[in-house]
Amino acid sequence: MSFRTRALAVVAVLVLITAVSALYLGTQQPKLEGTLIVYGPKGIRSFANEAVRVFSQRYGVNATFVHYGMGSIEIANRLISEKSSPTADVILGIPEFYAKPVIESDVLEAYSPPNLGEIPLNKIWDPSGHILPVDEGYIVIVYNETIVAERHLPVPSTLDDLLDPRFKGLLIYPNPLTSGTGLSFLTWVLTEKGEDAGWQYLHRLKENVIFYPSGWTDAMDAFIRGEAAVGVMFNTDTVYSETPNLNSTMSRGFVYREGIALVKGAPHKEAAKKFIEFMLSKEGQDLAAPWGYVYPVRPDATLSGDVARARIPSSLVSFNPSLGGNADVWRDRWNREILGS
Repeated sequence: MSFRTRALAVVAVLVLITAVSALYLGTQQPKLEGTLIVYGPKGIRSFANEAVRVFSQRYGVNATFVHYGMGSIEIANRLISEKSSPTADVILGIPEFYAKPVIESDVLEAYSPPNLGEIPLNKIWDPSGHILPVDEGYIVIVYNETIVAERHLPVPSTLDDLLDPRFKGLLIYPNPLTSGTGLSFLTWVLTEKGEDAGWQYLHRLKENVIFYPSGWTDAMDAFIRGEAAVGVMFNTDTVYSETPNLNSTMSRGFVYREGIALVKGAPHKEAAKKFIEFMLSKEGQDLAAPWGYVYPVRPDATLSGDVARARIPSSLVSFNPSLGGNADVWRDRWNREILGS
């Protein structure tokens, strides 16, 4: 056999192998449904809407983000209420500290996407595999520089600083019944001070509170309108273009982690799995900073915009997983003792 003949034979074999491989993969890869419904809190709508837009274009799926005007706790509880007949395929933005009640409600299906190994182990916070990490941020004490200067108020740095009577009628923090940011703050207080001293602190703090915004969006609106002088928000909010007077000493902060999960009984399960894989890919993770103002969990993801410019707190308080089962107990108690009294 001549060299030319042998070369042609090799090429023919390679073409055949490629064709068979493509056929095999085509039959092995599940067909994606044409529709996808993603639940999540209103506060992440910019990030989520951009993610579903890019995903839809790439995979030919009509993906929609639905928030119902709710915060992260509200939307999680909405999902639980729909357990018998789920509407959503995926839920995005589940806070780490509210994961246990959601998992125990049996509305999620454990799923390990093929690219999970590309996420560092120290970023994976749900050992059960129901909720996959997507992003994280830092909750800090913030203040309006203009109001603080005009009224000759002290600059707050610590939780105890917020108890200063000079902040009476000038302080906000989001409602932990409806907001993941608010529940973050509640968890921060109880983690740092312990439960007994923490509840005493919250009772004292309410003397300074104007109102409890339903979520991140309402809280930001209050700062934008100049209704609040001090409060609790994300570190990246201090470089947000619409709140140029918002600042923080960044002396201490609470780590806020969010995840994504496959809904049990999802109407469009294969599209849901592919979306989760997309959100953990570099392409999906690159959207976290510019659109979500949060930090991606992939080490190779790009930091840009406000996230790249924001300062990180010098001291961090992390969630204690052993406290997870108390989230609903804390919310009920807060409703009775703080909001209701």
